[in-house]
Amino acid sequence: MASTKGDYVETLQEPGKLPVKVYEEAGLLGRFKNLTNAHHAELEKELGNESPALFFDTLYLVEEMTPEEAEQYRLDCLERDL
Repeated sequence: MASTKGDYVETLQEPGKLPVKVYEEAGLLGRFKNLTNAHHAELEKELGNESPALFFDTLYLVEEMTPEEAEQYRLDCLERDL
């Protein structure tokens, strides 16, 4: 299934690597998981479980930044820390 970038979640960075942007999955796979979670919760509540756990965890997409975006992100982080 094709992935579709949804809402921006956060930016992650590991030492020595380019930062990556994290987005919610908004394509068919994300829709499938959301519908499955909703139906699972409904069935669990019918069985008496008032606080059912999610069937699937939230699905995210990760997108690598370009070197230019990474440098701007680094500068923005330095500015926030001042």
